[in-house]
Amino acid sequence: MPGKGDELGMFKTVEQHDLLIKGDILPRLEKVELIQSETKSEIQDVKSEVLGVETEVTTIRSAMSGIELTVLKDGAQTRALLHRFVDHYFDSDGKAFVSRETATKIKFGTKEKVWLAVIAVFASGGVTIIGNVVVAYINR
Repeated sequence: MPGKGDELGMFKTVEQHDLLIKGDILPRLEKVELIQSETKSEIQDVKSEVLGVETEVTTIRSAMSGIELTVLKDGAQTRALLHRFVDHYFDSDGKAFVSRETATKIKFGTKEKVWLAVIAVFASGGVTIIGNVVVAYINR
């Protein structure tokens, strides 16, 4: 059986532990709980901000889709207008586009083509051949 001195030692130990708990551990625990509640509050604030940002991003995406559609429609209208302008400018109106060389060939009539052939013969040295043919015809 423990003696009376042992009981007093236990009371002192309990009293010391009580002082330690009340003086040191409980204030520190209160600080931890306060920080924990502040952290929870800050986490809720951050979650609210994230939700607000997500909403704004969704709104921006929707607006960008609308702008994209508008730009595509405007581009199609601009292309159609430019096609009409080009058709009007070249006066094609559904006709096939004719190159400048083809247009020049089409403009020459039969008379112009004959003169062009005569000039081509003279320009290519055909004068001597024609001269020889004419001389041979005269000497005959």
